[in-house]
Amino acid sequence: MAVETPTVLLLLPSVLKPVVGRDRLEVRGSNISEALESAFAQVPVLRHHLMLESGELRPHVLCLVNGESVLRARVRSTALAAGDELRIHQAISGG
Repeated sequence: MAVETPTVLLLLPSVLKPVVGRDRLEVRGSNISEALESAFAQVPVLRHHLMLESGELRPHVLCLVNGESVLRARVRSTALAAGDELRIHQAISGG
């Protein structure tokens, strides 16, 4: 029996709403990495805003699952379940 990939809600920072056209996406993935790839398939320009060319998250991007911050070293492997909420935060700096 095949296991269905979980559907999760991806919440984006308001700064990306003008780029994406919305602040939430329904994505599929059994871990954060798969969920992000699902988001990039729906909105390809999102990859540029969240990822480096190396494939790693940009240094100012943080991930939270159900309100809990995920350590950068564990972002790729953190498991997701159906109904989870994956929130992206972007630190903004300037002078």
